Amino acid sequence: MADILIRDVPGNTLRQAKRMAQKQHHSLQEVLRGLLIHVLEIREGDWGARAERIRRKIARSRKPQSNSVDLLREDRAR
Repeated sequence: MADILIRDVPGNTLRQAKRMAQKQHHSLQEVLRGLLIHVLEIREGDWGARAERIRRKIARSRKPQSNSVDLLREDRAR
């Protein structure tokens, strides 16, 4: 595995990461590595394909789907 050096991390960001590490009883390195991997998997993952599978599944269910715009308008009108 490669090593990465990240410079100029904002103080608040570093404090948040340290708190997260402490709460999870992990090292700062473990937390930051996990966050980096998670974010890249989300951005580079197959989210488009997953969304399409969900759309097909909903379409096959033949259950009537409500229009969220109408529901929001109705809710806001109350």
